[in-house]
Formats: sequence, structure tokens, C-alpha cells
Amino acid sequence: MALTVLLRTASGKVLGSLTEDAAQLMRLLPPTGDPDFPYLGLLDPYGDTYFSSFQMQAILPEIRRLKELSTGRSDILDALEELAEQCRDGVHVYLIFVGD
Repeated sequence: MALTVLLRTASGKVLGSLTEDAAQLMRLLPPTGDPDFPYLGLLDPYGDTYFSSFQMQAILPEIRRLKELSTGRSDILDALEELAEQCRDGVHVYLIFVGD
């Protein structure tokens, strides 16, 4: 199972993406329903999950916590954090997790 991440405008223009190592990203993210990650624990591995720039204030700390807990590929989480920061700083942009 893989999970692609897109940074996209409200009009549909893709500003950035995380598509390489998408299967690896799925292994680094918390399991669905994990109460310690109230936002990232809501990701739908089979559908699309949209987060707004406003929600990045809650998602960024979760990504940073994952980086602290990870013993694996922190470069993938670094790339995810960068997309989340761009989303936070954008206007009418969304961070979209696209499931299989």
C-alpha cells in the first residue's frame, strides 16, 4: 500500500508532491485511529484526506514527533514537513494524502 502527498491549490494546481518512496511513507505514519496523533491518525489509506493551511498548526507538531520517534527514513518525513510548512504559509492551499 502506498500514500502520495500533494500540495495543491483550491483551483487544482499542484505546487509540490511527495510521490517517491510513497510505500515507505505509509510505514512511517501512525496507524489509523492512533489517539496520540489526532490528525495524522485520521488518514484514510484507501481514499483522499484533505488538510487546510489552518490545520497545519496541529499537523506540523505531529510530523515533528514522528521524526523524533522514527529510526527509519527521516528524509521522507523531512520532505513531508517541508510540504506542510509550505501549506501553512500558503493561501487557499491544501495538503492532500492520496490513498490507494
